[in-house]
Amino acid sequence: GAQMIEAWNAIGLDYATFGNHEFDFGPDVLAQRVAESKFGWTAANVIDKRTGQPFGGAKRSIVREFGGVKIGFFGLVLPETKITSRPGENVEFRSPCDTAKEVASELHGQGVKVVVALTHLSMREDKEVARCAGVNLIVGGHEHTLLESHAGIAPIFKMTSDARELGRIDLNITPDGELDSIDWQVIPVDSTTKEAPEFAAIYRKYSSLLAELAKPVGRTSVALDARSKENRTRETNVGNFVADAFRKATAADIGLMNGGSIRADAVIGPGTLTQRDLLSILPFKNKLVKIEVTGATLRAALEHGVSRSAEDAEPGGFPQVSSVKFSFDASRPPGSRLVDVTVNGLPLDDAKKYTLTTTTFIALD
Repeated sequence: GAQMIEAWNAIGLDYATFGNHEFDFGPDVLAQRVAESKFGWTAANVIDKRTGQPFGGAKRSIVREFGGVKIGFFGLVLPETKITSRPGENVEFRSPCDTAKEVASELHGQGVKVVVALTHLSMREDKEVARCAGVNLIVGGHEHTLLESHAGIAPIFKMTSDARELGRIDLNITPDGELDSIDWQVIPVDSTTKEAPEFAAIYRKYSSLLAELAKPVGRTSVALDARSKENRTRETNVGNFVADAFRKATAADIGLMNGGSIRADAVIGPGTLTQRDLLSILPFKNKLVKIEVTGATLRAALEHGVSRSAEDAEPGGFPQVSSVKFSFDASRPPGSRLVDVTVNGLPLDDAKKYTLTTTTFIALD
């Protein structure tokens, strides 16, 4: 992640909050990245248990004055980061809603009338924060698609992923500090966007790595659907291919992975596949594990994988499978959504034992 800190330093970023993947390399690496930052971090609900303060020197909240008007900012991060990443035993993730209420009250006590939350939460959680804390604006992340919504008194904006869109949000505030109106626009970042000269040194520093990533490793005759939303909500050819590879590499009965582990968020090919393409599809260093499970356990795993399909935007647990076919009804209550499951063309036998290959991330979760 060092290259991203250099990029953000170069563009003159003011504030950021953590996402769940900032902790993927452990708390020590993230603390080092924070120390390298020339901008401020805010994460009100991410607490270092040893100090009782926000992790890594991040601020609980920040107050800025513009023309004598005080604006308050604070950050919130997904509580599930505790189990989906590697924050370590000394990092605590507190309730976003409870924390937001406390911080918003503190900011109002300091004379702040306009409060902005920088969040890395699901849209459902963002709406809960908007309703319970009375913030004026939420600039969020986590989902990988362009999302705009509203709850309480706050508009909520999420500008896709991989810096493909830039969001400009103008707060029109009266001289006495009251928020009068909000204007916004989505600015595409594409091949027509001019390169910034201050990035030249950063490009050169990482040129050898970029050249390594550009090496061809294969070809595909069809377009590979590695888009985030699709792999988190339905069967895709990339999901099938990866699950098939898992199963065949270990001679297992079944291959299974979570759709959220497919990260490229793009349609790749047809044509040459580079090392960058493969690493963008599967960037995590999870090892494969072949285990024995009962049909009942497999059924429970599939139920879990579709349990949030209608509850949260783009949940990451959707099952991509090999040698398994299943259908489900998202209108049913979670835990009872599976309609039909077969393994190698035969009905799933709850009492039978099957060999299954998946990642250590799934097996240990």
